[in-house]
Amino acid sequence: MPKRRSEGPEIHAIRAAQLGADEVKIQFSPQVAGHVARLVAAVAERKDFPKETRSFLEGIASGEHLGIDEALVGLSLSAQEILKHVQATGDTAAQVEFDELLDSLVLDPQGKPLTLLRTRGPKER
Repeated sequence: MPKRRSEGPEIHAIRAAQLGADEVKIQFSPQVAGHVARLVAAVAERKDFPKETRSFLEGIASGEHLGIDEALVGLSLSAQEILKHVQATGDTAAQVEFDELLDSLVLDPQGKPLTLLRTRGPKER
């Protein structure tokens, strides 16, 4: 069946080009926020877990809207800290919650892990 005009990678590229990173915020789904909250709870008592990472994750868990750059960089740095923490401590609860979080972001076929929220109009051309 031929693709409709509103489908396909070329349409996605056009839409992406019409938005700037500063024009969009990310809102994570309640499912993702719940996994993040459980991950934060798993490391809450750990003095060696970085406060900045915990604070970032608490923001997601509370439903905070994040800029695209902040979300991508924050999630990448958080993943590094979580894995470093798990390797150093053997914290299986944190590992399980981290795995569940990744599954909810990437593998859940029913889920919509995030919503993009436009914060202002399209770029002027």
